[in-house]
Amino acid sequence: GKPLLSMQPNDMFYEIFDVNCPIKCDCYRWYNKSINIVDCNGKGLTEIPDSVPEGIVDIWIDNNDVPVFEFRSYFKNVRQLFASNISLQQIKPSVFSRMKKLEVLKIDHNQLLYLPTNIENLKLKTISLHNNPLICDCHTVWLKDWILKNTNAVDDIKHITCQTGIETIETLIAVLNSDFICKRHTTIQKHFIVPISVSSVLVVLLMMLALMVYIYRHEIKVLLYIKFELHPFDRRTPEEHEKIDLTILHTNGSLELAMN
Repeated sequence: GKPLLSMQPNDMFYEIFDVNCPIKCDCYRWYNKSINIVDCNGKGLTEIPDSVPEGIVDIWIDNNDVPVFEFRSYFKNVRQLFASNISLQQIKPSVFSRMKKLEVLKIDHNQLLYLPTNIENLKLKTISLHNNPLICDCHTVWLKDWILKNTNAVDDIKHITCQTGIETIETLIAVLNSDFICKRHTTIQKHFIVPISVSSVLVVLLMMLALMVYIYRHEIKVLLYIKFELHPFDRRTPEEHEKIDLTILHTNGSLELAMN
């Protein structure tokens, strides 16, 4: 921390009580600013808060367990987003679609493989990306170009690494553009493995259908005879059917009915 007497008004904030403050978090307001702070650091969160105090806001959610960033309507008012060490694996493209006021983004020490391309549209003053297992392939060559265009805003740029092979980790900005390639096996999976999977499902469905027909063959036989006068399961021809005598038991009163 800083010595108290050396602190400037812009470094100080005070606690506020707001109905929209997330239950597990604490909310503050910067001194001499109409900017709120939502402090959720280490609060055991598993998702982004659903609501925050109205107005411009700084979100602090370091040291939690939030694997996916989902869009929230208040993102349009977020000025700073601190989300380091939260086991983050995916950021939905919709997250950055309306963050026009975002100035500081810290998403270092996470599990990100890729970033949404619309991060390029943000006007960031500071961004931290290091210590993520980023992938350098044909889908991420744009990221290298974007980082090089924003070197003044990128923290610890030399420690932003990416994987270009099975076990090859390199500094991202040092990877040659020609090495940002997609492996051929992804195409094989798309055009070969997927059709095989579909065919396997169809075979299983046909086998199940055949089994159901066998189990309910007698019921099906009756229905076919009633509707279409068909005998699909009969093994004998009509000529082979045995002739039998028919005996009718009746009373004297029903003799005429029996004779007819």
